Amino acid sequence: MNVKRIVKIAVITIICAGLILGYYYYLTHRGGNGAQNQDDNRTAIEKCLDRDLEYDYPSTPREVVKYFNEILTCYYNEDPGEDQITKLADQQFKLLDKELQDNNPSMQYYQGIKNDIKSYRAAERKLVSAVICSSDEVIYKNVDDKGECAFVTCTYLLRDRNGATPVNQQYVLRKDENDHWRILVYYVTENKKED
Repeated sequence: MNVKRIVKIAVITIICAGLILGYYYYLTHRGGNGAQNQDDNRTAIEKCLDRDLEYDYPSTPREVVKYFNEILTCYYNEDPGEDQITKLADQQFKLLDKELQDNNPSMQYYQGIKNDIKSYRAAERKLVSAVICSSDEVIYKNVDDKGECAFVTCTYLLRDRNGATPVNQQYVLRKDENDHWRILVYYVTENKKED
């Protein structure tokens, strides 16, 4: 091989390597694509409201409770307007089992949420954290007249002007006709005391 040809191949190889490294650097250090940048600028309320439950319904009982809690956080820690409260409540209502919906018609449900938000604000209460049990701790069992149910526990830490208070809550979910887990009932449980 002649020297000119070797130099030519070396120069082309160096240029190609430089282009590849430059492109790699660009991909790893850019600010994200437009959708990612837009996503970063959205509020927690906007993120909750952007979820289309028709096509993106949570796949597990734990994920249903997680999304339910994201909405709770928007109610109590953000400053939603009247229209946003109604839309958030509509999203939350879609997570409920038909039986629970029938026992709490939407207008009654919305009014209850608005009253809760008002009392939280009056007490200067915030939802500091919501810790959902791990996937391994979700209990699945058949309940006599309800069918297969999933039991998900969640511990909330609420803070107001008097201090912080832990609250344990149990969620019972069952599958609907589309195999979506829906919240059948939820209730506060006793705090476990450690010995």
